[in-house]
Amino acid sequence: MRRCGFIFKLFIVVIFFFVSPKKANADDLDNRLAELEKKNFELRKLLRIEALEKENAALSQKLNLKPMGSPTQETLGPIEATRGDRRAAYDTIARYHSIKAESTAAPYVPLAERLAPRWAGAYWGASAGGGITRSRVNASEQYSTNFAAISYPDNINVANMTDASGPGHRGGALIDVFAGWNFQLSHLFVVGGQIEATVADLSFNSSGTRTFNDFNGAGPTGQTAVEDFRPQVSSNAMASALLRVGLLSDDKTLIYGIGGLTVAQFQTRNLADESFYQLEESFLARGWTIGAGIERRLDSNWSVRAEYRYTNFGSHSSNGQFNYASSSGTETYQRYAQFDQSMQVGRIGIAYAIGGPR
Repeated sequence: MRRCGFIFKLFIVVIFFFVSPKKANADDLDNRLAELEKKNFELRKLLRIEALEKENAALSQKLNLKPMGSPTQETLGPIEATRGDRRAAYDTIARYHSIKAESTAAPYVPLAERLAPRWAGAYWGASAGGGITRSRVNASEQYSTNFAAISYPDNINVANMTDASGPGHRGGALIDVFAGWNFQLSHLFVVGGQIEATVADLSFNSSGTRTFNDFNGAGPTGQTAVEDFRPQVSSNAMASALLRVGLLSDDKTLIYGIGGLTVAQFQTRNLADESFYQLEESFLARGWTIGAGIERRLDSNWSVRAEYRYTNFGSHSSNGQFNYASSSGTETYQRYAQFDQSMQVGRIGIAYAIGGPR
């Protein structure tokens, strides 16, 4: 009997385990929570209106008025009522209509929608600004001739030049177009990527000195000279790939840091001593960018921003050579130059969020 009782109890436990309802999953709980919240929202509206209707009915009875479901100022009744009672009735009617209009104009908004990220998604925009540049150029030049018609040692003439300029400070303006994508990690943190194309008019000119040392076929002549060295360097185009990491001070304001890679095209002139040997050239330089900014939403799509950035392009070197030969002899010009550029830029821009709130 005891064994039968034990088996019967075990059978009941197994049946209960398989037949009893399983726990609701997270989606079911969320749906039930949203449904209960909606019912609670509607119930609170009805209770407010019901309380005002009861208050209005009590005042109407006190003023010998006929109670009405939708009170109006015509239901205020006899003039014999006291001023205080009449003022209270007016206030009640006004509050009644205000609550009823509010309940009609303010539809229920689900919790998930109210808590949805406001800064997530794609965006594009434009910005403009200006900045201060810093430039340094170091170069070495060699100019040599060899004319057979001239007697030794003057048939060979060599001039070695050492050039140094900067650091020079200039500036200019720029315009950007950009596009990016934000990810809102929480109600406080936002990260995103941004690509940017820039049209610029930035001068990186600097000034310094050029030192000459002359040689002939026998060696140094002892002749030296010093003159101005004024290289002209400019940039008209840039492109950047950037990362933004921000903190929301409120729903509409994002304070962020920004950084990444910037590539710029530079043009150089006036590096040579002789105008005959001037070599106009261009080169690309890569550098790192870091900065900070603040962005403020104007509505669900438009926002404005202000930024400060520092970009350092590091060192870039270039070589130039020019050869000329004729029946009377040869001329050769060689140059090695090293460029160091950086800039600080302030920008003001406007952005548009694609597809609604972000």
